[in-house]
Amino acid sequence: MSQIHEVYFGQESRASSSSSSSSSSSVMEMTNSTDYHDQTVIATSTTSTKTAKKNYEAQSIWYILWNKFWRRVRCWKCNEILVISEYDHQILYLCNLGELIQKQHSGTATNELKQIKLTNQNGRPTSICLKFVRNLCGALVGLHKSGKIHGNLNPGNVLIKKEIKGFRAELANNSFISSSSYHSTDCGKFGWEGAEGRVKKAESDIFGLGCVIFFLITNGRHPFGDDPSLREHNIKQNNIVNLSLLKDFPEAFHLLSHMLSPLLNYRPSAMKVLKQPLMWKSRKKQAFLCDTSDLGKNNSLLSDSLEASIIEGVSNTCWNQNIHEDIITHMRNYHRYDFASVRSLLRFIRNMSIHYKQLSPHIMNLIGVKDRDDLFDGYFARLFPNLFMMVYKLVEVNCSEERGFKEYF
Repeated sequence: MSQIHEVYFGQESRASSSSSSSSSSSVMEMTNSTDYHDQTVIATSTTSTKTAKKNYEAQSIWYILWNKFWRRVRCWKCNEILVISEYDHQILYLCNLGELIQKQHSGTATNELKQIKLTNQNGRPTSICLKFVRNLCGALVGLHKSGKIHGNLNPGNVLIKKEIKGFRAELANNSFISSSSYHSTDCGKFGWEGAEGRVKKAESDIFGLGCVIFFLITNGRHPFGDDPSLREHNIKQNNIVNLSLLKDFPEAFHLLSHMLSPLLNYRPSAMKVLKQPLMWKSRKKQAFLCDTSDLGKNNSLLSDSLEASIIEGVSNTCWNQNIHEDIITHMRNYHRYDFASVRSLLRFIRNMSIHYKQLSPHIMNLIGVKDRDDLFDGYFARLFPNLFMMVYKLVEVNCSEERGFKEYF
């Protein structure tokens, strides 16, 4: 029989410790609370249920369990069972992250799991994938603000939850995984801890989160190699063998190279991770480039830096060669552009964003984006994949304190 990892996701009871009634009001009080419980509920068998310290009547707890307020999720690496106790019957954890990807790769995913597409046809993370990343970062921000450390970030501890509108990812609360059961699984042993080992520091959580984010956006790859037996060695040597997979995804490359650094003080905080461009939606990136274009008119330092920059991947430094001639001709109605200037390209993006609804159906078909808010990710990021991070770094160095730009940093 598989060993059981005891994990608790219920809510703290508001009932007084003196009350042990099994009445419906007691049960409702437990289900309506929003705080995490501070004890582990252990479902040891189908006939008895006990708690570590608080002595709720077994009948009350079993009443909840009998109504399917808990599910069993198997660890994606070792196939051992995670017992998840829930006091909210509307919560449904479908699986963990490792199991999701394993099932999708093997073709055994349910129809529900098939709806979760982590990467698109271009290999970029989908909106639901980035939503999962934001979910995990937000959870870690809250954990670290409360002075707690997770200490065991890996795909087996990321649970996929079904909601009324879509899906979300949540962190399993590691403080309720017993130490004895943890050591029997390899989920946390091969490649999810930094070279510093199991150090109870926030920076160690950031390393684990970086590995999980990489796992998410690459649809199951590991930054330090796909062979678990070599990951520990690669981590100690700072050999991020699969980081090259992100060479055409600079937002992810920039962030993860910091998160996976062997130097603890080089890793960003969870709050800073949440503010990084990888987390931004297309509309925010577009607004940032438009604001930068406007700022360049009056900021000589930024303007000179942009003019001296060369866009990687643009032949002969003429960016118009990457854009259809009909689109260039149409956009010349709004402005005269210098095709060797990065600042002028930003002006081009700004003008297209402002006048998008005035574009002819022919031009819109060439662009291939229906919603103006998706213009950058859906069109310009494909043509100039390195443009955004190049501009972001210039603004960060030269004018991150400028009025209107603090929201980006």
